[in-house]
Amino acid sequence: MQLIDQTDKESIILGDMNYDFLPTEISSQALALKFITRLYQYEQLINEPKRVTENSGTLIDHFHTTNPNDITLCEVSTVCISDHYLIYGIRKSKIVKDRGKIIEHHDYKNFDEQVFLSDLRGSFFYFDLLQKHHLKNISYIFYISFPNI
Repeated sequence: MQLIDQTDKESIILGDMNYDFLPTEISSQALALKFITRLYQYEQLINEPKRVTENSGTLIDHFHTTNPNDITLCEVSTVCISDHYLIYGIRKSKIVKDRGKIIEHHDYKNFDEQVFLSDLRGSFFYFDLLQKHHLKNISYIFYISFPNI
């Protein structure tokens, strides 16, 4: 239980512990189990008899959790032919949502080719291209000049 406690995550302990939590005089073993579960901040969610006979009922099957707020339902099902009842719990689950994708696009709805060409003619890039005609320089000049257009 110390390892579970160190992870600081929710945990659930359930099953047939054979330590009755119902009688007014609880056994020393049941008291020790209650102490340990409280020490590690577990809460027992089943508080009614699970093993039932005509003369008695015991709470020897347990459902302990460190986060009772995430358990939406925890009950004892009395529909069975045995003297043991079924315990069950339903835990909330969180749906992880996709963060989505970022899509960038350029809207050319208002694009005017003549205005673009006029801007290009007035740029350093256009002037240098006409003067030098060196193909190896064209891409570099375009790269540094285009953001200013």
